Amino acid sequence: MLLRLLAAIGGSYACTASLASLSSVLAVMLSDLARSEAVYLTAMLSLLVYPALLLWSVSEPRLWRVWAILLSGTFGGMLLQDLLTMTQLGD
Repeated sequence: MLLRLLAAIGGSYACTASLASLSSVLAVMLSDLARSEAVYLTAMLSLLVYPALLLWSVSEPRLWRVWAILLSGTFGGMLLQDLLTMTQLGD
């Protein structure tokens, strides 16, 4: 039960923060939004993503699937953000 609670609270938060950060970088690159507007937009959208991940991680019967999806979302978002930032700096 402790691992599920840790995944629900901490893992959902980390995954949401990583995906929100990636989304703000993508929003700046793909549209004409200012950085501050993109950060504000993705912060508002993350208020929907975090409770959804939190509820899903509590209701999913398989704990290994919860951890796999949350960790892949977290590290995948961080990796893609770093790759996009490096390519943006290289231009």
